[in-house]
Parts: sequence; structure tokens; C-alpha cells
Amino acid sequence: MNIKPKEIYKYDNKNQCIICRKEKDNGIIIAKRLLCQSCYNKIANCSIEDANYKFYVDKIKENLISKFNI
Repeated sequence: MNIKPKEIYKYDNKNQCIICRKEKDNGIIIAKRLLCQSCYNKIANCSIEDANYKFYVDKIKENLISKFNI
């Protein structure tokens, strides 16, 4: 039987934002990872036409893929 060792994630620190990678004390937790309040506000106020929208989507997707091995 082949058992994969548990993958070590880039964001092991639970207080590090998955977008800006800064140490923060507030925000929301997505799949046991922090999205800081500042980045959350930027995403919430961003339209899909905004140049940064794809960046935010890609960062969240990257973290979910690495977390769940999708």
C-alpha cells in the first residue's frame, strides 16, 4: 500500500494571510487558513472587471488546491 506523506504547506502559520502573507490577528478562516480583514475588504469591494480580481481568485484557488490536493 502506498501512503503519501502529509504535504507541508506554504502557509503553516495560522496568523499569516493567504493573500498578502502578512501576520494578522483578524480576518476570516478559509480551510484553516487566514484571509485578513484588509484583503477581505479589498476582495469584497472589487468588481470582476477589476485588474486585481483575477489575482485574488488565483491566490484563493491556489490555497484551496494545495490544502485539499484538488
